[in-house]
Amino acid sequence: MPSDIQVTNIKASDGTAGLVIADSSGQVTGTLGSATVFPAGHVIKTTSFISTAGNTDESSGSYANSSITSGSYSHGSGNKILIMCHLKLRTTGEGWYVTIDGATGNYESEYYTHDGTHIEEQNLMWLDSPSGTSTTYTVKFKRNSSGTATFYNNRSSMVLQEIKG
Repeated sequence: MPSDIQVTNIKASDGTAGLVIADSSGQVTGTLGSATVFPAGHVIKTTSFISTAGNTDESSGSYANSSITSGSYSHGSGNKILIMCHLKLRTTGEGWYVTIDGATGNYESEYYTHDGTHIEEQNLMWLDSPSGTSTTYTVKFKRNSSGTATFYNNRSSMVLQEIKG
């Protein structure tokens, strides 16, 4: 026959660390110590980056910075970063290239379009293996072969997830 054990707190033997057990609302409170070890593949943190800047144009065929950047993004050594982007661009030519500056791999995506009158959406996902403990990720873009590529900064976003290595 099953039975219940009813307690309100669990504490370390020295009485310092503790965990408050769920009350009638179902809430469990407590703090994980800095020595907590998560398994490989565990999501450590998720951060979103957006911009309120206006559009950025590029017509030279060289990569230009968008306003979508992480700044100095701190992460654990040996962890991976899942980069997810939702981008909006338009071109008067045949398409564009997008890359993530700061990523360790050669992450480049090409998009073709023959109708420069519509704003196109492009969703990208890359798994990066950065070195060190801080990386700055910036979305860059350029036109494909001719015309002007327009990046809609305030309608684009980047999400970074730190994954335990």
